[in-house]
Amino acid sequence: PDDYEIGKDLAFYTHDPIFEISLTPNLGHCMSAIGIARELSALLNIPLKESNISLHPPFAETDKEININTELCSKYACRRIQGVKVEPSPFWLKKQLLQCGIRPINNVVDITNLVMLELGQPMHAFDMDLLEGKEISVAQSEQEVQLKGLDENDYLVPKNTLLISDSKKPVAIAGVIGLHNTAVNDQTKNVLLEAASFDPISVRKTSKAINFRSESSQRFEKGIDIENVNKALDLAAMLLQDLCKATIGKIVCEQKGTVEKKVIRVRKERVETILGVSLSLNEISEILKRLGFHIKTVDATTIMVSIPTYRNDISQEIDLIEEVARIYGFNKIEKAKALYSTTKIGHSFSYLIENQVRTKLLQQNLQEVLNCDLISKDDSEILKELHLRASNHIPVLHSKSSEHSVLRCSLLPGILKNVQYNIDRKCSDLSFFEIGKIHFYDEENRFIEQTMAAVCLTGSANLKFWSDKSRNCDFYDLKGILEGLFSSFLTQDFRCVKSDHANFHPFVQADIFVNDINIGVLGELHPDILAKKDIKQKVFFSEINIQALSSLARKRTKLHSLPQYPSSERDWTITVPKDLPLSHIKDTLYQFKPEILEEIFLLDIYESKDLGPYKNMTLRFIYRDLKHTLSFEEVEKAHNTLKEKISEHLQIAPNI
Repeated sequence: PDDYEIGKDLAFYTHDPIFEISLTPNLGHCMSAIGIARELSALLNIPLKESNISLHPPFAETDKEININTELCSKYACRRIQGVKVEPSPFWLKKQLLQCGIRPINNVVDITNLVMLELGQPMHAFDMDLLEGKEISVAQSEQEVQLKGLDENDYLVPKNTLLISDSKKPVAIAGVIGLHNTAVNDQTKNVLLEAASFDPISVRKTSKAINFRSESSQRFEKGIDIENVNKALDLAAMLLQDLCKATIGKIVCEQKGTVEKKVIRVRKERVETILGVSLSLNEISEILKRLGFHIKTVDATTIMVSIPTYRNDISQEIDLIEEVARIYGFNKIEKAKALYSTTKIGHSFSYLIENQVRTKLLQQNLQEVLNCDLISKDDSEILKELHLRASNHIPVLHSKSSEHSVLRCSLLPGILKNVQYNIDRKCSDLSFFEIGKIHFYDEENRFIEQTMAAVCLTGSANLKFWSDKSRNCDFYDLKGILEGLFSSFLTQDFRCVKSDHANFHPFVQADIFVNDINIGVLGELHPDILAKKDIKQKVFFSEINIQALSSLARKRTKLHSLPQYPSSERDWTITVPKDLPLSHIKDTLYQFKPEILEEIFLLDIYESKDLGPYKNMTLRFIYRDLKHTLSFEEVEKAHNTLKEKISEHLQIAPNI
């Protein structure tokens, strides 16, 4: 620019302050400079100064006829501009557009965008020489049609979309984007400026249907000021006269009906009741006047408020009370003390256990998943085949989807979907859990709701490093997770008892018991179930009843001081029948447990052809006395006595 000094820092000329304003959906009137200025005028209580529009005659005729053939357009206006020289915009105009996030195109298009930013009225410019005939029509499309937009992208426009057309063809998708066939270009000499008021819902549907959202469509979607249509044409024409030395034509306008201004009653008593502050009627009137509302006093307690056309968000008295509160200041409204107090009610013990279960499983690096309580009929039939509460499934009345038509009676269907979904996307190493409710009828046909926790493992059990061998998950990984979980809640050990559930592998499954109470199940899912979901790798699954677990969980934790004296260890390898469970062996051991025996745990199980129907189990015994250090003789005596008693009561074969 001529007024810029060569050699001076460019930042000196471009350091204008820029405010980024985030608007709530109801404040469409603020999507313009004049809208923000109105808000600032009201907040700061200073007069609003609007642009002075001055046009220079003579005015040519705009030889176009407008036909509005739909209720979705309340007003359409256009104006002819002759003798335009299309060229790059001056620097000040480019600068303003760039600062507002709009890319400069040319002087004609940039002027329409500048007017939109100032007044909030979207505009469009057609190359008038490319328009055919004298008619401009606004109507809904009769069929689906493909159109090329200004951005040279093709848009498939559905039936009943609002279009702007000349005598032969569509020239714009109303409120969204103009079409390439009448775009202003470097050879354009005559321009037809357009401004209109389109139905917000129609523009929103069109924008969504063609998957394109423009600056214009955003403003139409929130509602524009119908009185700005002609004003925008005047302002754009003035700028084109000044910048392009163009000759302007008269406005041709068509409007559907008349605009009825809304008038709303506001009562002083109602304002004070809602806001909780005492305001005089004059104070209320003054605040509303500052916002551009017109006031007529009815009596000492009531005013009638005339709503400007640019405030589409105001429809009832409560909206005006909100406006009063905004300008008065929410920070000035004192917080009222509660009239009543409510005793804080603590969470149920079952709920606390549920949260603790979640925390413990997350601590073991499991991820949590959430699935819907409703499952499909197909999943329900699979559960029936597995005899999981077979005849007690609860169908949903008037379900809207076959995929969500039955209340789940197990967490298994959702878990299987999670596994299938991830494996299909090449994510085959999974360890996750879900806590949710299941629903079924019991034997007496009563509705039962239970909270369950499910754990699922599949794929590799460890991270894959170049120096380590990968190992797949197995039954004992799942059992180890449950041991870590139960150790936080139970004072007693849990037992895994061989079970016979149809949904598990017949030889890799067990029921979980604590004090003869069945609290869950674990095992490898049956290959036939996995095949129905096209899952080709082993999946280990456990389901725990949270209510049953909470009934057995300790209410308080007792703390003991750390032992002061060392422990002594003894290992013992025994040969027992393959079908003899570890739980039975440990029960027998604890039955004859000497006082100094602190703990017993399994070290190893060995099976081979040489052992035949037997297996070798290596157990480790921890001995400790809390009052003194145990001697070798004391430990040996206690350990040998225990071995003798166990050998008498169990089918222990000679070591092989």
